[in-house]
Amino acid sequence: DPGRARNPGKELQLFSFSLISNTWSGLLHSRGASPRGFYYHSAVLMGDLVFVFGGGVGNKKKSSDLGVFHWDTLTWELLRAEGDAPTARYAHSCVAHGDSLVFFGGRTEREGDSADVFEYWLESSALGPRWEAFRKPEGPRVPWPSPRAWHSAVMWKGLMFVFGGIVRKRDNTNEMWVYSIANRSWEEVISSGIVPSPRHGHTAVVAGDAMVVFAGNGGYDRNDVLRFDFKTRTWVDLSASAQGPAPFPRYTHAAAMVAPPQAQDYHAGGPPLRGSVRPHRRWQMFIHGGAKGEMFPNRKWGVLGLGGGDQGPQHALVFFFS
Repeated sequence: DPGRARNPGKELQLFSFSLISNTWSGLLHSRGASPRGFYYHSAVLMGDLVFVFGGGVGNKKKSSDLGVFHWDTLTWELLRAEGDAPTARYAHSCVAHGDSLVFFGGRTEREGDSADVFEYWLESSALGPRWEAFRKPEGPRVPWPSPRAWHSAVMWKGLMFVFGGIVRKRDNTNEMWVYSIANRSWEEVISSGIVPSPRHGHTAVVAGDAMVVFAGNGGYDRNDVLRFDFKTRTWVDLSASAQGPAPFPRYTHAAAMVAPPQAQDYHAGGPPLRGSVRPHRRWQMFIHGGAKGEMFPNRKWGVLGLGGGDQGPQHALVFFFS
């Protein structure tokens, strides 16, 4: 499997990094029952909660656990709900939308790669806690992406944009699809500009009205940076104009966007970051880890300033599982 974890089966670990003091807090000691997935899982932040689903367990097994980490008490909780839940899988995607989590694709335990959409309604919602599945209807003319894994997905104004990944279990793609949460329908995105090459194991983050894609593997490891404008559906290659030392080529890494405090949180639809503000002028994308050609995690930090915004973040939390 692409980017296999170096030490699968290790104990789940949790770390925090402060942008105020620029220091790690070290290993955090949590309580409660944690999910079993250790690599290729998904993790989504919603307020003070981190939802973790799926992932690889050992060398071959996959998990279907859905767990939530309560940051205020450092406590894990395994979630159970009725409905049509996804089977065990990894290399899927998950995005937050209002009071629900939306999952797509991934490599399953028994059925191969998936093209199904699952929505988990939180207990705080009118429908929750409950799972709901949306599968391709019968008929060849229904627009629907092919099964895939190691793709990326981001949420922007009620639309889930899915880019890249591995299709047919071995082929890289640079397709982009958009899923309407309201209409439960797919549309293939026809874009212009410098479209990224086919790849998997990349990252995608939202910066205002744009999506930023970094690195991935499409036959060889990459370290390019491309921006997609949601409104004009146009790609721009940022690599040529980027300044400073670039991160090494990599894939199956992690990336997170830290927005100016006044900016809306497009992922969860939540309020701006709370607390006092340190002067800064840029959006910043933080990059960590990933597999290089040597097939082991490169545990070095990279930071990319993306411009825009008058002030920067007060703080950020980074979660690292191994």
